[in-house]
Amino acid sequence: MGLMESQVSQVLCDLVARVEAGATAEYYIVLTVDAQTGYYGSYGPFAPIEAASVAGRLRSDLDQSDLADVQVRLVPCMLSLPGKD
Repeated sequence: MGLMESQVSQVLCDLVARVEAGATAEYYIVLTVDAQTGYYGSYGPFAPIEAASVAGRLRSDLDQSDLADVQVRLVPCMLSLPGKD
């Protein structure tokens, strides 16, 4: 398994670990953070599986752009969202 596949796999493992630990949320935000530049981005909210898919695509895109040091994380969305009931 190459570096890119390993990092995409890690994003999915993060979601599985949250579910197994009982720390699930109805929706997740995908957060990207570049510690070198201070840039951050957020995407979502998404249902859990969609969030994992978006995070995997972002991780892959970042790796292809030689930005492997940018972190991609799934963050539970704890707010009630209008229209998301």
